[in-house]
Amino acid sequence: GESAGRTKCQALCQPFNSSSCAPSSHSQHCFRDMSVGKMFAFFRALQDPSVVARFQELCGIEFTDEVQENGDACADNCHKSGTAANGIRKRYQEKPKDEVSLANGYIDLSHPRDQAEWGNHVSDAGRPYRVNNKMWYYLFCFGSSLGGELFYITFFPFWFWNIDYFVSRRVIVVWAFTMYLGQSAKDIIRWPRPPSPPVAKIERTFDSEYGFPSTHAIVAFCIPFTFVYWTVGRYEYWYPAGYMLGTAWCLLVCVSRLYVGMHNILDVLAGLTLSVILTFFITPWLDTIDHFNLHHPYSPVLVITSYFLLCLFYPSGGQWNTARGDTAMIVGTCAGVIYGAWVNTQYNLLLDPTISPPFKVIWPSGMQLGLFAVRFVLGGIIAGISRAVVKPLTLNTVCRLFGESTEDPKARERAVIEVPYKFITYGFLGFVVVCAAPIVFRLLGIASLYEIGYEQAHPLPL
Repeated sequence: GESAGRTKCQALCQPFNSSSCAPSSHSQHCFRDMSVGKMFAFFRALQDPSVVARFQELCGIEFTDEVQENGDACADNCHKSGTAANGIRKRYQEKPKDEVSLANGYIDLSHPRDQAEWGNHVSDAGRPYRVNNKMWYYLFCFGSSLGGELFYITFFPFWFWNIDYFVSRRVIVVWAFTMYLGQSAKDIIRWPRPPSPPVAKIERTFDSEYGFPSTHAIVAFCIPFTFVYWTVGRYEYWYPAGYMLGTAWCLLVCVSRLYVGMHNILDVLAGLTLSVILTFFITPWLDTIDHFNLHHPYSPVLVITSYFLLCLFYPSGGQWNTARGDTAMIVGTCAGVIYGAWVNTQYNLLLDPTISPPFKVIWPSGMQLGLFAVRFVLGGIIAGISRAVVKPLTLNTVCRLFGESTEDPKARERAVIEVPYKFITYGFLGFVVVCAAPIVFRLLGIASLYEIGYEQAHPLPL
């Protein structure tokens, strides 16, 4: 019986190649190794791309080998079924193997190179698919967009200009902190995105970046829950509604990353876990950080210098991808916001309310809703013009400084080029959003409720 038990133990432990499962080893070592092996097997199951593919099928994605005959215009991000025959998205275009570019997440298992390097390098052959459920398609595409640049450049300015300057400053700091560490983790760990096939790549926006952890999952938790945390006790409203909205937001973004084929389950869970840890870590320090940012005489110099160096020495490696540039944009935006808030405070341009919370929620009138739109459009024009002027000016200056041509796309992949021009451009935009645009609003008599509303709603006692 003892011999049979040892034999069974060896058979169970054999996949884990553990020397501790030799016939002479103690049985508890064997079962310990079995537990470790099961844990790793569980994590491998969470990485399984076929699980993502089955989820896509469950949500109405039909995989097909058909290819649109004339689909050059649809080769990348074609989202309208009317532009492809029978509603089929073109995801495959045959090319000679030596013309195939290396990217992250597409494979051709018929080729020896891709068999050897599963998931890291790919052909341009994504798996063709048809969308059969438009509701899930548009819902999850919207959810996925809640972690992209378009969302950031609309959502944050709207809050700064129309809702709450105090809360937005804190959210920006948490966003930059968690995203820098999340993006860095991607380029340190370098785990690939789910390969196609078996998944369908419905979105390709961040295809060149690695997949673990999911930074969409990071912002899916840190942004809504930081907003909710700092509005609880600051405003008089039914707080469970805020937490329910934050939970719905978080779940939508996380599930959408599976639907569009950009992450596996482990990527998403890791992003959520990292976001929870980092958000809980930094939140108790936000008041201290904000006070330093606004009141210390050397705050702008220290913040801008340290943030820039963090981006310049970003831990990227291997082949170039967009993660370092995106990180420079995010951290640069945060630095610009902090500098703009410092100027506002030092020169009394925009201050927090003089009364103590909690504040009544001031529901805007029809005229105020119109002013929301006016500020948003006018501020967007100011920011757009600023970006159009500063971006080429910065790029030309940096390229000339390092003897590079602005026409050479490889030049923009160098850290000494990419980081300064993106950091400075978006840092300037952050300053414009927080400081310059509100000055224009006040000069035009369309200042936000944040500046004029609280004292009117809560008159101070005589």
